[in-house]
Amino acid sequence: MAHVAFNQLLPEVAKKETRSIILPAINQFGIPAGTYVFLELYCDDLSCDCRNVYIYVLNAQTNTTEATITYGWERLKFYMDWMGIDDKNDQMIKDFKGPALYAFGEQRSHANKWLTIFKDILKSDKDYANRLQRHYQLVKASIEHKNK
Repeated sequence: MAHVAFNQLLPEVAKKETRSIILPAINQFGIPAGTYVFLELYCDDLSCDCRNVYIYVLNAQTNTTEATITYGWERLKFYMDWMGIDDKNDQMIKDFKGPALYAFGEQRSHANKWLTIFKDILKSDKDYANRLQRHYQLVKASIEHKNK
């Protein structure tokens, strides 16, 4: 399964709706000051209904990936059924359901702090959480439209 960057597929929507964070020099996380962008990547396989997004936390100044987060918004049972895994304690299923650091993604020294920030955002900003789900649907619809 391949993934496509939301900003490449739907640039006009992404320009208005991509989350970015500006951290001052002194912040509670100890992360270097700067602007960081949450770049969204979605599965581009129309036969796949993974309901998951990869978030690349990019340092806008250096264009480096600081963390790769996976986030699946459905209940754990959905992913267990979808993957055919019976063990709810299986680490792969727990990580895929997310939010979690993506095991095969790039992770720099502050990756765990970025995961904490992302979790806090999901808890406090339900509109953002809903936006990620809507973006997933937009990606699937856009790919379907291009394939016709």
